Amino acid sequence: MAPVPDHPPAPPAANWWRRPLRAIHTVLREPDAADYDLEGVLAWLKRWRANVYAVNGGGLCAFYQTEIPLHRKNRFLNGRDLFKEIVDACHAEGIKVIARCDFRGMHPDMFEAHPDWAAYDADGRPKRREVLFGTCPNSPFRNDGFAIPLIDEVLGRCGADGIWENAASFGGRCYCRSCCRTFRAETGVDDIPLEEDWEDPVWRRYVRWRYERVREHTARLRDAVKRHGSDRSYCGEFFSYLEPGARESAEDTDEIRDLWDYQMVCIFPLTRGSYRSPLLPVPVWRAEEQMKYLRATGGGNWSRTTTDGGPTPHDGGAPRPPAAPAGWPAPSSVSYRVPQTPVMLYGHFDNRSRYTTPAREEMALWLAGMAAQGGSPWDCSFVGVPPERWWDRRHQDVQERFYAFMAAHEADFAGLESVAEVALVHSQRTQDRFASGDPAHDGYITHQRGWMLALFAAHRQWDVLPPSSLTAEGLRPYRAVVLPNVACLSDEEAAALRAYVGRGGGLIATYETGCYTADGARRETGALDDLLGVRGLPAPVRGPLPHSYARLRRDDGAAHPLLGGFDGTDVITNEGYVRQVSATDGQVHATLIPEIFPQPPDLSYPALRGDDVPLVVTRLHGRGRVVYLAGQTDRLNVTSGHPDHGRLLANALAWTLEERPSLLETDAPEDVHVTLLRQPASGRLYVHLVNYTGARGRPVAAPHPTGAVRLSIDERLIRGGALRAALLVSQASVPVERGAGRVTATVPRVDRHEIVRIAATGSPEGPTRSPPR
Repeated sequence: MAPVPDHPPAPPAANWWRRPLRAIHTVLREPDAADYDLEGVLAWLKRWRANVYAVNGGGLCAFYQTEIPLHRKNRFLNGRDLFKEIVDACHAEGIKVIARCDFRGMHPDMFEAHPDWAAYDADGRPKRREVLFGTCPNSPFRNDGFAIPLIDEVLGRCGADGIWENAASFGGRCYCRSCCRTFRAETGVDDIPLEEDWEDPVWRRYVRWRYERVREHTARLRDAVKRHGSDRSYCGEFFSYLEPGARESAEDTDEIRDLWDYQMVCIFPLTRGSYRSPLLPVPVWRAEEQMKYLRATGGGNWSRTTTDGGPTPHDGGAPRPPAAPAGWPAPSSVSYRVPQTPVMLYGHFDNRSRYTTPAREEMALWLAGMAAQGGSPWDCSFVGVPPERWWDRRHQDVQERFYAFMAAHEADFAGLESVAEVALVHSQRTQDRFASGDPAHDGYITHQRGWMLALFAAHRQWDVLPPSSLTAEGLRPYRAVVLPNVACLSDEEAAALRAYVGRGGGLIATYETGCYTADGARRETGALDDLLGVRGLPAPVRGPLPHSYARLRRDDGAAHPLLGGFDGTDVITNEGYVRQVSATDGQVHATLIPEIFPQPPDLSYPALRGDDVPLVVTRLHGRGRVVYLAGQTDRLNVTSGHPDHGRLLANALAWTLEERPSLLETDAPEDVHVTLLRQPASGRLYVHLVNYTGARGRPVAAPHPTGAVRLSIDERLIRGGALRAALLVSQASVPVERGAGRVTATVPRVDRHEIVRIAATGSPEGPTRSPPR
């Protein structure tokens, strides 16, 4: 195939951080300053084609000649102004420098001088974080007393391009004077609660208060950064989405997104502790789920940019993209806005073993998954020396080739937005209330991932939708919305969902969705029960039921589409908890068979009937369709391993979507994740295919290459007459056909990762060199 001509420049962006980032981050140890190899680091940055370098500025230790009282100066500097030297040298090469600032704790001498700056436990003892005295967002240390003067030094005196706040979260419960005083003043409650008790309104208010205080702290630090110029960036370390302990961190990106200049999450490709499961300690596709969430909160979903009033997916139309800036092809007349860049901070070292690398294929898939969701890489190492001096020097070529590939195709990764037909709602409030670090006791994260598995396997195009998008405008682009045990809903969110279904949208809800208020208090009546066609019984939840079943109902003699693929059986397994409801309106497709204990076999038969407890209900509402699964079917798709649960989820989705053609259809294997993105500035479409066939266990083995994969896309998503498709990874072109309202192309094979770029003939294209291996 003929090579594709050179790139155009990347789409214009308001700030440097709205372009694709390729960051290298070194967490310097104190002795690294003694023989810091600036020339070697610069050579590394240029070899990897990095455009951002993140490195220690100050906080725990100053890597420059600080003038702040009690700011510990690195004793290995020997008079050097090392951080300023790094900034000046990188700027000469056109590389931005971000100062890593860590305000998690104080050294003993500062604690002795300012004991009121520390965090305290409920017994009045100062909290320790390793060798430090812990601090909280309310403390003067993390605000005007220390952190803000430090920001002024590294941005003003040293000239850094931005601040990256390490350990930006709340850091657990704190009973310091600042916390007690502020909590009393802002809530009217005298004392911070000592125990977690979700039945206690004071505890629920305390959880909310911590989020408010983190947001206020974040706003203060952002203001401090922006006083040095609008071109200075601010972002913080984030661990929240699908993290069981997130309520202790009290960070919600959906609330903080406007205060950070780019959306970043820290996720490391862990292999240790996996028990050979692709889902432990986190899914092997963790990069994809995290980038989807950051794309949603950063304005990279259609929900935040489609505002022209045109046809929407659930009305049978396709979303219209925003218009391009001057000089770019304009697909429509809607105002164009560059979304925030979703960034993945990862490590080529295992975060639990900071001097050894994870498995090669695991690292390669981690990067591919990040890129497939429009993310940018931020490679973090915990030593401050160039790679040739690392103890473990394996797999450097994986990152180097990937960075080179992203640099060569920078215009292909710029300003991407999702094109999706299904929204998977994420509720930070429900996560706080019901998530657990023990998968056996979790009541939220496994529900979410069960649906993710089903959506990836069905190759549906889907977005994560945060609560701020549960509005008429935010829901409008989607044909269906999925609520995986989204227990905590406000009345306003419930009303928006009800109106959405009435207009023609589909909705699937599971288990206790809507049974709690926004702050986690149990409702007497579920907020969506009328929409779901059920009424809660006096005993709300039954279980656990490890030996129960769902009896499939074919009342009219013909199977409903929801029961497709279940020929030859009247039951499927059921485990866990069931919300006990009665059906008030709609059709019941499965009911509960109470436990049939396997031992002793002589007594292994149902002792009670349960046909009055529905497990699967469908109904019509206005122009829309609704499915309610009263059990934990989505959770079982993760924990059970039986294929029936995934099949039932897929059937529910197909029926809800009225079995109409999807925006993208493909015959790719289930283990190949397929994601459709659009670049509204150019009108180009991108299809990413990430091959997880070698990821059935951990560590990940080499993927099994696929045969030919056919892609069929709704032609309304791309304008122009003749089209052409380029395979960016394998450096080839493939024919594009048009007909019956579809655009089709066939990828000859997928090894680990392929990117298909579809554009109108005559639009600017780019080279296909330096593919990742």
